[in-house]
Amino acid sequence: MAAFGLVLVAGCTGAESGPATASSPATTAPPPTTPGRVASRDEPRPQLGRPASPTQTRVRRVWGRWPGAEARRTEVLGDQAGQAVTTWMQRAYVRLDYPSAGEEVPAAFGTFTHGAADRAKRHAGLLTNLRAGRRLVDVVPTRRLVQLVAFAPRGEAVGATATVTLVLLGIRVDGERVEIAVTGDLYLTREREHRWRVFGYDLRRSRGSPGSYARAHRLGGAGKPDGAGKPGGAGKPGGAGHADGAGGSR
Repeated sequence: MAAFGLVLVAGCTGAESGPATASSPATTAPPPTTPGRVASRDEPRPQLGRPASPTQTRVRRVWGRWPGAEARRTEVLGDQAGQAVTTWMQRAYVRLDYPSAGEEVPAAFGTFTHGAADRAKRHAGLLTNLRAGRRLVDVVPTRRLVQLVAFAPRGEAVGATATVTLVLLGIRVDGERVEIAVTGDLYLTREREHRWRVFGYDLRRSRGSPGSYARAHRLGGAGKPDGAGKPGGAGKPGGAGHADGAGGSR
């Protein structure tokens, strides 16, 4: 699986590399095309014809004064903090109008702080599927996992690290299938009224043939849970981090 990454506690660089390494037949046969070219919205579009995987959000640990018996409180924390992450996943990758026009998605970084959003827009090729989406006509998430480690120094959660795994199966206009995996950490801060924002991130993105992520991590069926706090994905991370200021430094 070809991979690239960047550490972005609000700022870094990165570039996608490597073509898909395998293909599978589409459910419908489109006319002959040049593999990997930009798709047209006027052409027949092959569809993947499979359901999307549900999103799993788990609170793995809360550091600080947080009674373990308060299950309902932990559930609310997972819902509120996890929403900032899952909203980004949906807007930036899953709910794009494929093939994408390669233009900015205004709401993609709506759950980011202003500083983090400004920097994320400069690296939309990693933090969204806009560029790769120009060559895709259908995308289905096959794995969506958000694992939270929160910090509650005075009995109230004020920050969290979300370890994310997003695996997408895409199909090009020529029927070739490709898998895209986005893995790593998002850093969250809680604002007023229990609203959570992403103020930094350490992410990597990889691309390969269908099933590449599962094979690389030896997953079978539902798979083993990814380790919280450990970045996933193939390849070595690159880049350097900077603080946004909204939630402090790493």
